[in-house]
Amino acid sequence: MPKCQNCKTDYQSGDKFCMSCGKALQKTEENIPGRIILDKDAVANIAGSHAYSALSPLAAFYQGPAEMKTETIEPSVLNAVLEPERAFFLMQLTRDSFKQEVLLIKESSCYSWVEQDSDMSISKEENPRAFIEKSRKLLIQQIKNKETSLVSIKKKSLRVLAAAAALCKALSNINDAASFTTISHIGSLLGEEVLQSQIKELSQQGFISCIGDDDPLIVLEKKGEDLLLLLNEYDRYFIIQILTEGAQEYPSFNFAAKNGTLSLITNPNGSDDIVIRALDPDGVSSLINWAWTKTL
Repeated sequence: MPKCQNCKTDYQSGDKFCMSCGKALQKTEENIPGRIILDKDAVANIAGSHAYSALSPLAAFYQGPAEMKTETIEPSVLNAVLEPERAFFLMQLTRDSFKQEVLLIKESSCYSWVEQDSDMSISKEENPRAFIEKSRKLLIQQIKNKETSLVSIKKKSLRVLAAAAALCKALSNINDAASFTTISHIGSLLGEEVLQSQIKELSQQGFISCIGDDDPLIVLEKKGEDLLLLLNEYDRYFIIQILTEGAQEYPSFNFAAKNGTLSLITNPNGSDDIVIRALDPDGVSSLINWAWTKTL
């Protein structure tokens, strides 16, 4: 039977207030002892009435100063949420959903923070490796095609490719045979001059094909279409960040899952290039293990 977090008196499932001390009771999920469920109002109150570090997941819920209320969260759990020593953030997005799971470590204690829909939950984790293993398996489950690949494209060329795709798609809605565009049309859409060198680069990489010389007809190739679909119409998108107290730099990765392929998307050293690397399960495992140990 669950106990009141304030006076430790037993209470019945469904009770909202403790019959002994009168304090509001935190919800706990059935069959998951020790898991604390908080709604957004409760989390906003905690964020507005406490100081917390940059590693805390509370920042997204701050709505301004709030009156401090009697806490029903155990101090050790609250301290881990407010000022963790390390935090492993795993965010996953689809077209219509968002879920965030965060591993919080404080003084050798581990807790997981899960945010989904309108509720947040906090529960004890056995150890960091258990949480990391769940995250690794989640990513690997996206991989059906285990072939690796590497694609690099400049940011400006990606804009040109996206514009070409939009114009080709618009024309194909009128007539499949007319699904092409030209450099001048792309320049008009972008509001800037498109260079022959950009078109040549996209053609050499197999993203488009060109017909003619002065103002060539441009046709979107499957490789270019697949790249744009991966970046804009992914099945699922993941962001991993691993933060450590006192560290100025931290590992941060973006992954896009599409049609059984999981791709790591990076911008090395803030350069003009975007690199898309399709990973196999071993590559995912190595990357996560390296990220977790990098700032230990």
